[in-house]
Amino acid sequence: MRSGIARRVGVAAAREPKTQYRSAESLDGMTKIAPYYKRPARLIRRECPHGWRLKLYGLALPGHEPRVELVEAASAAAAAVLPRPALAEDRYGTGCAIAHDANGAYFARALDGEV
Repeated sequence: MRSGIARRVGVAAAREPKTQYRSAESLDGMTKIAPYYKRPARLIRRECPHGWRLKLYGLALPGHEPRVELVEAASAAAAAVLPRPALAEDRYGTGCAIAHDANGAYFARALDGEV
């Protein structure tokens, strides 16, 4: 067991149609990729699914919020994949979920702290 190391317990990812976002354009046979923009992390809310003490964070482009449906999906995914019971010899019952609203894709990840 590794003390203080977070491990990934669940990941969900999906792609949206390319027509909605244009992150790459073809120029004379070469691909031009859209510039990277740092996405600030924000605490959206605290939750207690099945006895877990969970913080739900969101990442989106500056000036934007993660989509509500993505935040709700991340919350539901975390509740579904975090082990039960929340408190055990090898875990403290604390964790976080991240809703990452990226350019052309979105991701939900749940992490728990292992002992």
